[in-house]
Amino acid sequence: NHVKDILKGCTGLICYNDEVALQALRHLGDEAKHVEIVSFDHSTYASLATPSFFSLSNPKENLGRTAAQKLLHMLAGSDEKPSVLPWSLEE
Repeated sequence: NHVKDILKGCTGLICYNDEVALQALRHLGDEAKHVEIVSFDHSTYASLATPSFFSLSNPKENLGRTAAQKLLHMLAGSDEKPSVLPWSLEE
């Protein structure tokens, strides 16, 4: 299996989202208990996975609110600067 060969000897993974983290766990099989996995979403997948992995919870509501406010300001002719929103770590 090509994916299993790529992951061989891996000690840590950062995954795009929790679904990708679950796929990685499946490919790792028994080796998964030796790999630290961090993901993004904090979905139900993260809480049900065995072994468990860390999932960063993104500020979805704040992200949408901030984007809408910035868009309205831009439409009104104001300049906007980038924003950095906090993440929280969930296990």
